[in-house]
Amino acid sequence: MHRLLVSAVAVVALAAGEAGAQLQPRTVWSVDLTDKLAEVTSVMQVGYSADGRTLLALTLSNSDSGNGTASLALHGFDARDRRELYRVRVWRFDTLRAIERFVSDPGFAVAPGDRVAVVTPDGLAVYDSRDGRLVATRPGRLNHPGDGWGGTWAGVWATTDRRYFLLDYWLDGGPLSRGVLPAGPHDPDGWAPHGAVRLLPRPGLRGGNDPQREACRADVSPDGALVALSEEVPFGGEPRDEKDLLTLYRVGAGVALRLAPAGRAEAPHPTRLVRLKFSPDSRVLATGGHDGELVLWDTAPGREWKPRATVVGVGDQLGVSAIAFRPDGKVMAFTNWSEGRGKNVRLVDVASGREAESFRSRGVANAVAFSADGRWLVTGNLDGRLEVWDIEQVLAGQKK
Repeated sequence: MHRLLVSAVAVVALAAGEAGAQLQPRTVWSVDLTDKLAEVTSVMQVGYSADGRTLLALTLSNSDSGNGTASLALHGFDARDRRELYRVRVWRFDTLRAIERFVSDPGFAVAPGDRVAVVTPDGLAVYDSRDGRLVATRPGRLNHPGDGWGGTWAGVWATTDRRYFLLDYWLDGGPLSRGVLPAGPHDPDGWAPHGAVRLLPRPGLRGGNDPQREACRADVSPDGALVALSEEVPFGGEPRDEKDLLTLYRVGAGVALRLAPAGRAEAPHPTRLVRLKFSPDSRVLATGGHDGELVLWDTAPGREWKPRATVVGVGDQLGVSAIAFRPDGKVMAFTNWSEGRGKNVRLVDVASGREAESFRSRGVANAVAFSADGRWLVTGNLDGRLEVWDIEQVLAGQKK
């Protein structure tokens, strides 16, 4: 839970501290998503619809950082002419409840058929990415109704075959579930559950059970065949002498959700592992830590699972804030929660694992995504701003 608390506090503290502190970089396009009635609005996630026509952003707005309310909103922009198509409030809650119970990452998942699935404390909602129309909702805990498991949604993922994955990491070992997203409000096959599995406790790295760890970050490959999970030793006041563990699972065929461990290693980050992301072809896994560094792993089976490349980012208190791969899988981007004036967006050549270019997004970069054609890179900041960059010009050293 502490990871969510840190992230939520950072949204308020860093956004307030960065306002007006940085020079505005020259971007292709930028827009302010600030809720005029809120004290702080932060971009939590960005992405593009499956057809590439809609630029999506998820924002969290606090009307009062003390005892007020907070709201979660989904924004849609035409990716070609960049006009705003809609702004939909998907959830409104008490600020304390937002911090204690719901700071999900990722908060939305792009699904086939112009759909976007958004997770809230009450369940899952599916919207039409073109116009923001609510297509279907499923309240309650989809993973495990009535069986005593419970906690905080840690993320939602959608695969190319319209299945969804949900992770509830807080209690009893991080239950993961899978189901089928509805094509419409009356789809008889929609929300079909495929069971839930507990990711922890499980045999430890050195044998035996390791009950002193909890699931903290996860990612699901685009084809739904792999699940990556990071596990941490919970804070207890004592010095931390163990690194996070990183486990790669292969998802078995069939309706029932079955996972088989395919790799396990101590994460190379000296501090918390805070971000995980698969490449589009699922052959590479990228991890980011509080140390500000990015590490690349090959997911092909082997006797030993070791990282193959490390990219140095900005070493600061909160480290890597977001990771994204270009659709062709050749280039990736990651951002750092950097409060200074240094570069906070880095582009990496995936094959070599070397930094290709870097630049600065105004404010504190908190989200990043590539367009469907790979030409544009969008960053979302903690001050509520979206910025779009021409990635070919950046890679050629011709920043606008």
